[in-house]
Amino acid sequence: MAQFREEAGAWQLGLSHHEVEMVHDGAHVAAIVAGAGIPQPLGAAVGAAIEAVSQVIKTMDLIGGHNGVNVVGILFTQFVTVTPAFVSPIEMAKRVREGIQQASGLPDAIVGGGLGAGVTWLAAGPALALLGGVAGALGTIGQDSPRPGDVHADRRAAFGWEKFTLVTLNPDRVAVLSWRGYFCAESGGGQAVHANRPAILDWENHKLIRNPDGTVSLQARGGHYFVAENGGGDGSVCNWNRVEIGPWEKFWMEHHPDGFFSLKTLVHGTYVSVQ
Repeated sequence: MAQFREEAGAWQLGLSHHEVEMVHDGAHVAAIVAGAGIPQPLGAAVGAAIEAVSQVIKTMDLIGGHNGVNVVGILFTQFVTVTPAFVSPIEMAKRVREGIQQASGLPDAIVGGGLGAGVTWLAAGPALALLGGVAGALGTIGQDSPRPGDVHADRRAAFGWEKFTLVTLNPDRVAVLSWRGYFCAESGGGQAVHANRPAILDWENHKLIRNPDGTVSLQARGGHYFVAENGGGDGSVCNWNRVEIGPWEKFWMEHHPDGFFSLKTLVHGTYVSVQ
């Protein structure tokens, strides 16, 4: 049976592989939520979130070896993230929620402090702009760069600059949030990539593609794919200008115990990093 937790304005619902297979059926989603004992109106919001990100849920279940997933959200926001079952990102979600509140100045009654009457989703958009909170969570405050938000694929290990938050949108689309900001495909793709945007608009909204070999690829609104030049390695930079998926456009999605994830190149095994 699905396992539900709610802490400090964040919620987490654990789904088994069998429950993941049922999420495309709305009636089954309702049954899962009811079985987890989630009170209303929170249960309805959680059920809607599960239905909206069902494709990403299936992808994460596959990445985790068909062992189920954890779906995590923040009350009264459109922030939803999905990880394989072996990662429990509720602590990360709690820190993100704190970042939303600090960055936005919104009161507790709206950002996870309680079930305000008539409040469902924030009109301001998914996750708002929580750059300060995410930077603090990753432990990278105080670092700087002449070109903030430049994206490389040459790191040998995953630390703060190589860890990202996956924000799931509807139904198979995602945003990727770095310590500098959201990954952006400028003009919808076809050129360089920067990860310094404060909000999710069209250029920050990408398709997550599950490849048959277990890797993932990212496709921008304009159809171009995210690429690690030369397949990663020393001096490799990332662009958003490829028209088909080859080895350089494939990445392993590596999840960390703290709820964040990294992108590891298929060819050289180096990590994507935001400067």
